[in-house]
Amino acid sequence: MLLHFPLTGLGWAQGLDPVVEPADIWHGMWAGSLPALAHMRARHGGRTIYDSRDVYLLSRDFASAGRPGRSILAWLERRWARGADRVLTVNDAYADLLAAQLGVTRPTVVMNMPERWTPPAPPPDLLRTATGIPAEVAVILYEGGLMTGRGIEQCMEAMLEVPGAALCLLGFGGLRNKLTQQAAAAPYAGRVFVIDAVPPDDLLAWTASADVSLMAIQPTTLNHEFTTPQKLFESIAAGVPVVAADLPGMTAIVAGTEIGVVCDPTSPAAIAEAIHALLAEGREARARRRDAILRLAHDRYNWESQEGTLLALYRELAPPVARSGSPARAAAER
Repeated sequence: MLLHFPLTGLGWAQGLDPVVEPADIWHGMWAGSLPALAHMRARHGGRTIYDSRDVYLLSRDFASAGRPGRSILAWLERRWARGADRVLTVNDAYADLLAAQLGVTRPTVVMNMPERWTPPAPPPDLLRTATGIPAEVAVILYEGGLMTGRGIEQCMEAMLEVPGAALCLLGFGGLRNKLTQQAAAAPYAGRVFVIDAVPPDDLLAWTASADVSLMAIQPTTLNHEFTTPQKLFESIAAGVPVVAADLPGMTAIVAGTEIGVVCDPTSPAAIAEAIHALLAEGREARARRRDAILRLAHDRYNWESQEGTLLALYRELAPPVARSGSPARAAAER
């Protein structure tokens, strides 16, 4: 894993060379794109944006890495990031961490949110259809990577303390086979279901068919503590109340709002109590909560509220377009 960061990006750069065309802006995601960004700008000109969707060297991938190797990679990321024209990230907490870690101007923040969406009325019932969960049983949804550190194990344990509810694990990842076997056996059989990942364009409809969305990310790294996962905003977009980890990134959005409740993600009992609190609301109260969440989604938590920041950054970096087209296109035609 320690070599994955620099070598992957260098491999991309070499692989792109025969086919890439000049561009005015090179926008690269995660640290692995940094060497490719530097290579493309040196070869073709243009400006570069390092889009750091995580605080990479503080993430789970490097939590157990030795100090010498991590120090070298941190130096490489810092060197390449300082060479980029702009650094971009997904929330304010990450922006502060990256500014200190990389020694760059505080990154621009563009949060990773879905476009405004209105679920059909009544909401779809895709999760029950896929699993056979009875109508009287509440559907609790985890969607995302099936891997350690996401609180899946704690959520499964919590379900044993929530009668009248079942957990759907929607996604893919290294734990899929293990989780499928566990879900088929006692004590989880009939209480936990593993469902294949669905196309991104269908995800909001599947999310909207849940009664509660779970995200019990574990506080194993600083990157996790300050994360604002995309699944949080997908749940908001679908009007589904959430039980979220009481960590700074998510608590800042969820606590004190109609979006849901926060809890200790390391405690199955605390997760179960939080689920109980949402399911105990009467039918009318739950409908009002969904309406309130959808209003927040339409007013604040949507891609339309973010795209202007990204487009403004592109306009700042891109040169004025001449009548004959962009400088990059003119260079390509010569």
